[in-house]
Amino acid sequence: MSGLLLLLALPVLAIAGLLSDGSSGDSAASDDTPDPRTDDDGSGTDDRLRGTAAGDELVGFAGDDTLMGEGGNDVLEGRQGDDRLFGGLGLDSLSGGPDDDLLMGAEGADSLRGNGGEDTLYGEDGNDYLNGDEGDDSVFGGSGEDTLLGGTGNDTMTGGIGRDTLFGGDGADSVRAFADSDQDSIFLGAGNDTLAGGAAVAALLARGGEGRDSIVSGAGDDTLFGDTEDDFLGAGLGNDSVSGGFGNDTLDGGGGNDSLDGGEGDDTLAGGAGNDTLTGGDGADSLTGNPGDDSLDGGAGRDVLDARDGGSGRDTVLGGAGNDTVYGDGADDVTLGTGDDLLVVNAPAGLVVRDYTPGQDRIEVVYSGSTAPAVTLEQQGGAVVVRLDGTIALRLEGQVLANVQAADIVLTRQAA
Repeated sequence: MSGLLLLLALPVLAIAGLLSDGSSGDSAASDDTPDPRTDDDGSGTDDRLRGTAAGDELVGFAGDDTLMGEGGNDVLEGRQGDDRLFGGLGLDSLSGGPDDDLLMGAEGADSLRGNGGEDTLYGEDGNDYLNGDEGDDSVFGGSGEDTLLGGTGNDTMTGGIGRDTLFGGDGADSVRAFADSDQDSIFLGAGNDTLAGGAAVAALLARGGEGRDSIVSGAGDDTLFGDTEDDFLGAGLGNDSVSGGFGNDTLDGGGGNDSLDGGEGDDTLAGGAGNDTLTGGDGADSLTGNPGDDSLDGGAGRDVLDARDGGSGRDTVLGGAGNDTVYGDGADDVTLGTGDDLLVVNAPAGLVVRDYTPGQDRIEVVYSGSTAPAVTLEQQGGAVVVRLDGTIALRLEGQVLANVQAADIVLTRQAA
C-alpha cells in the first residue's frame, strides 16, 4: 500500500506511509484471519504492526514504530522510539513510551497515555481518557465527554466537542476552550497557566491553582476561581461568578450581571456593562462598577471604589473598614463605613451619603464651569441637604445642621 492519509478535524494532520505490505519491518496477522486475540511484538527496528478485526496486543519495542489496532478492543504499546499508534474501532488502550509519540484513539471510549517525551494525543470520537504524562504534550479530546490530563511539563490542551474535564497538572500549560454548547470543567494546577475562551464558547467552570494564571472565558454563564497567586480572570459576556482567591488579582466581569469577589490581597475589580456585584474583601482593593446598577463593597483595607458612570446607574457603595476613597455621581447610595474616608462627587448629583463623620471624613465636589457654585445647607428631617446653586448635590443621612458646615464641602474645578 503506497500510503494512508488521515484527515483530522482538530487540527488537520496528514500522516503518510502507515501500513506495510510486508516488504520492511514486521506486520501482524492480516484482516483475513479471524482471531479473538492477536499478539505481535516488534523487532527492535522501525516496525509497522497492523492488527485484525478482533482485539489485538501490539508492542513496538525499540525503533520508530507504527501500530494500528483496526477493529476490536486493542492494546498498543509503543515503548522506545518516536512511535505512531492508531486504535481504530473498539475500546482501545494506547501507551506511547519515553520518546515523542503520536497517539490517536478513533471511535470508542479509548485510553491514551503518552508517558515520557513530547507527545501528541487525539481522542477523536467517544468518551476518552487522555494523559500526556511527562513532557511538553499536546492533548486534544475530540468529540465526546473526555477527560484530559496534561501531566508534568508545559502542555497544550483542547477538549473538543462535548462536556469535557481538563486537568493541566504541573507546568505552564495552555488550554483552549472549545467553541460548543457544552460546559467544560478546567483545573489548571501548578504553574503559570493560560486558559483562552472565545465569543462562541459556552459556560465554563475553571480554577487556576498554584501559579500566576490568566483565565479568559466566553459568552456563557461562567464560574471562575483564581486560587493562590496573582491571577487575571476575564469573564466575558454572560452572568458570571468570579473569585480571585489569594493574591493580588485582576477581575473583569465584561458584559452581563456579574458577581466578582477579590478575596484576600490587593485586588482590581471591574464590573463592565450590566448590574454587577463587586466585593473587594481583605486588602487595598480597587473596584470600578462601570455602566449599570452596581453594588460595590470594599471590605477591609484602604480601598478605592469608583461608581461613576455618567449618572446613568443607581449604584450602592459600601466603603467598609479602612481609609477609603469613594467616587460617585447621579443617584448613588454611599455608606462610607469606618475610617477616615474621602468622598469625591461629580456635580450635579443627588447622592445619598450614610455614615458620614464631620471632621473625620472629607467630601469633595467636582464642578464644571469657570465659577464655583454657592454651597448652602438645610435640614430636611433626619438629614442635611447640600445644595449647589440651589440644586441638591448631597443628602447626608443622620446629620444635623449643628454638626455640618459649608466649609466641610470642598469644591474642585474639573480639569479641562
